[in-house]
Amino acid sequence: MKTPPTGNVATRPPASNREWQAWGEKDPLFGVIPESGRERDGATPWTDADFYQTGRGDWEEFLQRWRRYGVGRESCVEIGCGAGRLTRHIAQDFAEVHALDVAEGMINYARQHVGANVHLHVTDGISLPVPDASVTGVFSVIVFLHFDRIEHASAYFREMARALKPGGTIMIQMPLHQWPANLKPAVRGLFERAHNAYMALRRTKGWYHRFRLSRKQWSPFMQSITYDAAWVRDTLSSLGFQDIEMCTFQLGRGGGAYSWVFARKASQA
Repeated sequence: MKTPPTGNVATRPPASNREWQAWGEKDPLFGVIPESGRERDGATPWTDADFYQTGRGDWEEFLQRWRRYGVGRESCVEIGCGAGRLTRHIAQDFAEVHALDVAEGMINYARQHVGANVHLHVTDGISLPVPDASVTGVFSVIVFLHFDRIEHASAYFREMARALKPGGTIMIQMPLHQWPANLKPAVRGLFERAHNAYMALRRTKGWYHRFRLSRKQWSPFMQSITYDAAWVRDTLSSLGFQDIEMCTFQLGRGGGAYSWVFARKASQA
């Protein structure tokens, strides 16, 4: 399978940045964990203590999986850190952390709650503000599912390949789908066209909500997308990643089961 052309789409910040930036201004904690009643003006709004405590157990489970795969804990990039729910715990297990988010409101909130070894960056949503071959790990959860197009994931994969040291690893949560292997080409084409039409509909819905945001009308919405597992594997392989693994697991606290991608940048010969 060919990697799709990136063109200008991947060089432009994702349109989905806008609603996340709006959440950063409106309600950073609820934007990260939108549980009913936990809004700033809800019956039981998030407190800092409760919010950050939710990240401890989640990160311990994530690190256990990543350690099992293999991770160097010298330096880590976290894509989409939000208000730092996981970041403050990641920083206890890595010597240095670069935490990225597109929402300045999220970054400003996180800045009050993370350690001195965390470098916070407001970014464009497609690039990593770190030097070439400078980090040993890249982590992200509940970010890639909110992109408008797969090209934005492709742009990030290229940035990971650039920023990781040889042997560095990634642990990325992203919704995956896979077409049955025995589908006839014509039938698979129908499935793919139907899927693409649905994604186009989602983008149109996102455009409507962003239009309302541009008119100062609060219109909460989060874009969603899924990725062809074969495309993910082929894209990572083409960038020099190896030991590519995909899995799905549910956190101990319950909730939905998320799919994950692990991969390792090839070591220098």
